[in-house]
Amino acid sequence: MTSLQSLRRLAWLATGLWSWRLAAALIVAAPWVDLARASGAAAHADGDAALFSSGGLVLLDVLHRAEPGLRAAAWTTAAAFALLSLAGALPLAAVLAALATRSRRGAFAWLAEGTAAFPRQIAITAGAGVGRALLALAAAWAAVTVGASFATPDERHADLGRVAILALGFAGGAGVGVVADCARVVSLRDGLGPVAATRRSLGALRAGAWWVVRAWSWRAGVTAALSVAALVAVARVDVSRPEPWRPAAAWLAGQLCLWAIAALRVSWFARLFELTAPEPPAGGSPQAASPAADW
Repeated sequence: MTSLQSLRRLAWLATGLWSWRLAAALIVAAPWVDLARASGAAAHADGDAALFSSGGLVLLDVLHRAEPGLRAAAWTTAAAFALLSLAGALPLAAVLAALATRSRRGAFAWLAEGTAAFPRQIAITAGAGVGRALLALAAAWAAVTVGASFATPDERHADLGRVAILALGFAGGAGVGVVADCARVVSLRDGLGPVAATRRSLGALRAGAWWVVRAWSWRAGVTAALSVAALVAVARVDVSRPEPWRPAAAWLAGQLCLWAIAALRVSWFARLFELTAPEPPAGGSPQAASPAADW
Protein backbone atom coordinates (compact mmCIF):
# COMPACT_ATOMS: atom_id res chain seq x y z
CA MET A 1 0.00 0.00 0.00
CA THR A 2 1.42 3.39 -1.01
CA SER A 3 1.74 6.34 1.35
CA LEU A 4 -1.15 8.10 -0.44
CA GLN A 5 -3.39 5.05 0.02
CA SER A 6 -2.39 4.86 3.69
CA LEU A 7 -3.29 8.50 4.22
CA ARG A 8 -6.59 8.02 2.40
CA ARG A 9 -7.45 5.07 4.61
CA LEU A 10 -6.46 7.06 7.69
CA ALA A 11 -8.80 9.87 6.62
CA TRP A 12 -11.73 7.49 6.12
CA LEU A 13 -11.11 5.75 9.44
CA ALA A 14 -10.81 9.11 11.21
CA THR A 15 -14.13 10.15 9.69
CA GLY A 16 -15.78 6.97 10.94
CA LEU A 17 -14.36 7.41 14.45
CA TRP A 18 -15.36 11.09 14.47
CA SER A 19 -18.90 10.18 13.36
CA TRP A 20 -19.24 7.72 16.24
CA ARG A 21 -17.99 10.29 18.74
CA LEU A 22 -20.37 12.92 17.37
CA ALA A 23 -23.34 10.55 17.66
CA ALA A 24 -22.32 9.58 21.20
CA ALA A 25 -21.95 13.25 22.18
CA LEU A 26 -25.43 14.04 20.87
CA ILE A 27 -26.89 11.17 22.92
CA VAL A 28 -25.07 12.29 26.07
CA ALA A 29 -26.19 15.90 25.58
CA ALA A 30 -29.83 15.02 24.81
CA PRO A 31 -31.08 15.15 28.46
CA TRP A 32 -29.67 18.65 28.90
CA VAL A 33 -31.17 19.85 25.62
CA ASP A 34 -34.58 18.57 26.73
CA LEU A 35 -34.09 20.20 30.12
CA ALA A 36 -33.25 23.55 28.51
CA ARG A 37 -36.30 23.34 26.27
CA ALA A 38 -38.57 22.46 29.18
CA SER A 39 -37.26 25.44 31.15
CA GLY A 40 -38.39 27.85 28.44
CA ALA A 41 -34.94 28.96 27.33
CA ALA A 42 -35.98 28.78 23.67
CA ALA A 43 -38.81 31.23 24.32
CA HIS A 44 -36.35 34.06 24.88
CA ALA A 45 -36.32 36.79 22.23
CA ASP A 46 -32.75 35.85 21.23
CA GLY A 47 -33.37 32.11 21.45
CA ASP A 48 -30.76 29.94 23.12
CA ALA A 49 -28.11 32.58 22.29
CA ALA A 50 -29.25 34.30 25.49
CA LEU A 51 -27.71 31.43 27.48
CA PHE A 52 -24.28 32.68 26.41
CA SER A 53 -24.85 36.38 27.23
CA SER A 54 -22.39 38.23 29.46
CA GLY A 55 -22.82 37.69 33.17
CA GLY A 56 -24.69 34.40 32.73
CA LEU A 57 -27.87 35.74 34.33
CA VAL A 58 -30.15 34.02 31.81
CA LEU A 59 -28.25 30.74 32.24
CA LEU A 60 -28.54 30.97 36.04
CA ASP A 61 -32.26 31.65 35.73
CA VAL A 62 -32.71 28.63 33.46
CA LEU A 63 -30.77 26.42 35.87
CA HIS A 64 -32.88 27.65 38.77
CA ARG A 65 -36.14 26.86 36.97
CA ALA A 66 -34.83 23.49 35.81
CA GLU A 67 -33.54 22.49 39.27
CA PRO A 68 -36.09 19.65 39.80
CA GLY A 69 -34.84 17.86 36.68
CA LEU A 70 -31.12 18.44 37.17
CA ARG A 71 -30.53 15.28 39.20
CA ALA A 72 -32.39 13.07 36.73
CA ALA A 73 -30.50 14.62 33.81
CA ALA A 74 -27.18 14.12 35.61
CA TRP A 75 -27.88 10.43 36.30
CA THR A 76 -29.10 9.86 32.74
CA THR A 77 -25.98 11.51 31.37
CA ALA A 78 -23.69 9.47 33.62
CA ALA A 79 -25.38 6.21 32.62
CA ALA A 80 -25.30 7.09 28.91
CA PHE A 81 -21.64 8.09 29.15
CA ALA A 82 -20.69 4.81 30.85
CA LEU A 83 -22.60 2.66 28.35
CA LEU A 84 -21.33 4.55 25.32
CA SER A 85 -17.76 4.40 26.61
CA LEU A 86 -18.03 0.61 26.62
CA ALA A 87 -19.92 0.49 23.33
CA GLY A 88 -17.18 2.61 21.78
CA ALA A 89 -14.95 -0.46 21.89
CA LEU A 90 -16.84 -1.78 18.84
CA PRO A 91 -16.08 1.03 16.33
CA LEU A 92 -12.57 1.19 17.74
CA ALA A 93 -12.16 -2.55 17.16
CA ALA A 94 -13.34 -2.05 13.56
CA VAL A 95 -10.70 0.68 13.12
CA LEU A 96 -8.04 -1.67 14.48
CA ALA A 97 -9.21 -4.42 12.12
CA ALA A 98 -8.84 -2.02 9.20
CA LEU A 99 -5.34 -1.05 10.31
CA ALA A 100 -4.32 -4.66 10.86
CA THR A 101 -4.71 -5.56 7.19
CA ARG A 102 -3.36 -3.89 4.07
CA SER A 103 -5.86 -5.58 1.76
CA ARG A 104 -8.79 -3.65 0.31
CA ARG A 105 -11.58 -5.03 2.42
CA GLY A 106 -14.84 -3.23 2.93
CA ALA A 107 -16.19 -1.57 6.04
CA PHE A 108 -18.56 -4.49 6.71
CA ALA A 109 -15.64 -6.93 6.80
CA TRP A 110 -13.78 -4.69 9.25
CA LEU A 111 -16.92 -4.35 11.36
CA ALA A 112 -17.41 -8.12 11.38
CA GLU A 113 -13.84 -8.68 12.52
CA GLY A 114 -14.25 -5.96 15.14
CA THR A 115 -17.46 -7.59 16.37
CA ALA A 116 -15.64 -10.90 16.82
CA ALA A 117 -12.98 -9.12 18.91
CA PHE A 118 -15.51 -6.99 20.78
CA PRO A 119 -15.65 -9.06 24.01
CA ARG A 120 -11.87 -8.83 24.42
CA GLN A 121 -11.81 -5.16 23.47
CA ILE A 122 -14.59 -4.23 25.89
CA ALA A 123 -12.80 -6.06 28.70
CA ILE A 124 -9.65 -4.03 28.03
CA THR A 125 -11.70 -0.82 27.90
CA ALA A 126 -13.44 -1.63 31.18
CA GLY A 127 -10.15 -2.53 32.86
CA ALA A 128 -8.53 0.70 31.72
CA GLY A 129 -11.54 2.67 32.94
CA VAL A 130 -11.39 1.07 36.37
CA GLY A 131 -7.63 1.68 36.56
CA ARG A 132 -8.00 5.33 35.63
CA ALA A 133 -10.87 5.80 38.08
CA LEU A 134 -8.81 4.33 40.93
CA LEU A 135 -5.85 6.54 40.04
CA ALA A 136 -8.10 9.62 39.92
CA LEU A 137 -9.58 8.81 43.32
CA ALA A 138 -6.13 8.19 44.80
CA ALA A 139 -4.79 11.46 43.37
CA ALA A 140 -7.81 13.40 44.64
CA TRP A 141 -7.47 11.87 48.11
CA ALA A 142 -3.74 12.59 48.19
CA ALA A 143 -4.27 16.16 47.02
CA VAL A 144 -6.76 16.78 49.83
CA THR A 145 -4.98 14.95 52.65
CA VAL A 146 -1.28 14.68 51.86
CA GLY A 147 -1.36 18.09 50.21
CA ALA A 148 -2.26 19.59 53.58
CA SER A 149 1.22 18.69 54.83
CA PHE A 150 2.61 21.32 52.46
CA ALA A 151 0.66 23.99 54.30
CA THR A 152 2.76 27.02 55.14
CA PRO A 153 1.99 30.68 55.77
CA ASP A 154 2.39 31.03 52.00
CA GLU A 155 -0.54 29.12 50.49
CA ARG A 156 1.23 28.91 47.16
CA HIS A 157 3.39 26.06 48.47
CA ALA A 158 0.32 24.06 49.40
CA ASP A 159 -1.23 24.72 46.00
CA LEU A 160 1.95 23.64 44.22
CA GLY A 161 1.99 20.43 46.24
CA ARG A 162 -1.58 19.64 45.27
CA VAL A 163 -0.91 20.44 41.63
CA ALA A 164 2.14 18.13 41.67
CA ILE A 165 0.06 15.28 43.11
CA LEU A 166 -2.69 15.77 40.54
CA ALA A 167 -0.07 15.90 37.76
CA LEU A 168 1.31 12.55 38.93
CA GLY A 169 -2.20 11.13 38.89
CA PHE A 170 -2.74 12.45 35.35
CA ALA A 171 0.57 10.93 34.21
CA GLY A 172 -0.45 7.60 35.72
CA GLY A 173 -3.79 7.75 33.91
CA ALA A 174 -2.00 8.49 30.65
CA GLY A 175 0.27 5.50 31.25
CA VAL A 176 -2.74 3.26 31.82
CA GLY A 177 -4.19 4.52 28.54
CA VAL A 178 -0.98 3.74 26.63
CA VAL A 179 -0.84 0.21 28.04
CA ALA A 180 -4.52 -0.31 27.22
CA ASP A 181 -4.04 0.92 23.65
CA CYS A 182 -1.10 -1.46 23.17
CA ALA A 183 -3.20 -4.29 24.60
CA ARG A 184 -6.03 -3.47 22.17
CA VAL A 185 -3.66 -3.71 19.22
CA VAL A 186 -1.99 -6.92 20.42
CA SER A 187 -5.32 -8.55 21.31
CA LEU A 188 -6.85 -7.92 17.89
CA ARG A 189 -3.75 -8.82 15.90
CA ASP A 190 -2.76 -11.94 17.85
CA GLY A 191 -6.19 -13.04 19.14
CA LEU A 192 -5.10 -12.90 22.79
CA GLY A 193 -7.27 -12.38 25.82
CA PRO A 194 -7.07 -9.16 27.86
CA VAL A 195 -4.58 -10.46 30.44
CA ALA A 196 -2.24 -12.12 27.93
CA ALA A 197 -2.43 -9.10 25.63
CA THR A 198 -1.59 -6.75 28.51
CA ARG A 199 1.42 -8.86 29.50
CA ARG A 200 2.74 -8.95 25.96
CA SER A 201 2.13 -5.21 25.64
CA LEU A 202 4.14 -4.50 28.77
CA GLY A 203 7.00 -6.53 27.31
CA ALA A 204 6.83 -4.58 24.06
CA LEU A 205 6.72 -1.30 25.95
CA ARG A 206 9.80 -2.22 27.97
CA ALA A 207 11.66 -3.12 24.78
CA GLY A 208 10.75 0.06 22.90
CA ALA A 209 9.78 2.58 25.61
CA TRP A 210 11.54 5.49 23.88
CA TRP A 211 9.73 4.95 20.58
CA VAL A 212 6.35 4.61 22.31
CA VAL A 213 6.86 7.76 24.40
CA ARG A 214 8.02 9.65 21.33
CA ALA A 215 5.02 8.51 19.25
CA TRP A 216 2.56 9.28 22.05
CA SER A 217 3.96 12.56 23.31
CA TRP A 218 3.79 14.61 20.12
CA ARG A 219 0.28 13.38 19.39
CA ALA A 220 -0.80 14.24 22.93
CA GLY A 221 0.70 17.70 22.54
CA VAL A 222 -1.06 18.33 19.24
CA THR A 223 -4.33 17.00 20.68
CA ALA A 224 -4.07 19.42 23.61
CA ALA A 225 -3.28 22.29 21.22
CA LEU A 226 -6.26 21.43 19.03
CA SER A 227 -8.54 21.30 22.07
CA VAL A 228 -7.42 24.77 23.11
CA ALA A 229 -7.74 25.99 19.52
CA ALA A 230 -11.34 24.75 19.38
CA LEU A 231 -12.23 26.59 22.58
CA VAL A 232 -10.55 29.78 21.38
CA ALA A 233 -12.28 29.58 18.00
CA VAL A 234 -15.71 29.13 19.59
CA ALA A 235 -15.03 32.04 21.96
CA ARG A 236 -13.89 34.26 19.10
CA VAL A 237 -17.03 33.60 17.08
CA ASP A 238 -19.18 34.78 20.05
CA VAL A 239 -22.40 32.84 19.56
CA SER A 240 -24.26 35.22 21.89
CA ARG A 241 -24.51 37.74 19.02
CA PRO A 242 -27.62 37.56 16.80
CA GLU A 243 -26.08 36.70 13.40
CA PRO A 244 -27.33 33.22 12.36
CA TRP A 245 -23.98 32.17 10.89
CA ARG A 246 -22.18 32.34 14.22
CA PRO A 247 -23.46 29.07 15.78
CA ALA A 248 -22.78 27.21 12.53
CA ALA A 249 -19.25 28.63 12.29
CA ALA A 250 -18.53 27.74 15.92
CA TRP A 251 -19.84 24.20 15.39
CA LEU A 252 -17.81 23.77 12.21
CA ALA A 253 -14.59 25.03 13.82
CA GLY A 254 -15.05 22.71 16.77
CA GLN A 255 -15.83 19.70 14.62
CA LEU A 256 -12.79 20.27 12.38
CA CYS A 257 -10.59 20.17 15.49
CA LEU A 258 -12.36 17.05 16.73
CA TRP A 259 -11.88 15.36 13.36
CA ALA A 260 -8.17 16.15 13.51
CA ILE A 261 -8.04 14.67 17.02
CA ALA A 262 -9.73 11.50 15.71
CA ALA A 263 -7.13 11.34 12.91
CA LEU A 264 -4.35 11.56 15.49
CA ARG A 265 -5.98 8.74 17.42
CA VAL A 266 -6.10 6.52 14.34
CA SER A 267 -2.50 7.35 13.45
CA TRP A 268 -1.45 6.43 17.00
CA PHE A 269 -2.93 2.96 16.61
CA ALA A 270 -1.30 2.62 13.19
CA ARG A 271 2.05 3.37 14.79
CA LEU A 272 1.39 0.91 17.62
CA PHE A 273 0.96 -1.88 15.10
CA GLU A 274 4.54 -1.16 14.03
CA LEU A 275 5.94 -0.73 17.54
CA THR A 276 4.38 -3.89 18.96
CA ALA A 277 5.14 -6.10 15.95
CA PRO A 278 6.63 -9.49 16.92
CA GLU A 279 9.56 -8.89 14.55
CA PRO A 280 11.25 -5.46 14.30
CA PRO A 281 11.01 -3.67 10.95
CA ALA A 282 13.90 -3.81 8.51
CA GLY A 283 16.85 -1.93 9.92
CA GLY A 284 16.60 -3.30 13.45
CA SER A 285 14.47 -0.60 15.10
CA PRO A 286 10.87 0.60 14.94
CA GLN A 287 12.06 3.91 13.52
CA ALA A 288 13.04 2.10 10.33
CA ALA A 289 9.37 1.71 9.40
CA SER A 290 7.99 3.72 6.51
CA PRO A 291 7.46 7.46 7.15
CA ALA A 292 3.70 7.06 6.90
CA ALA A 293 3.78 4.63 9.83
CA ASP A 294 4.35 7.46 12.29
CA TRP A 295 1.43 9.46 10.97
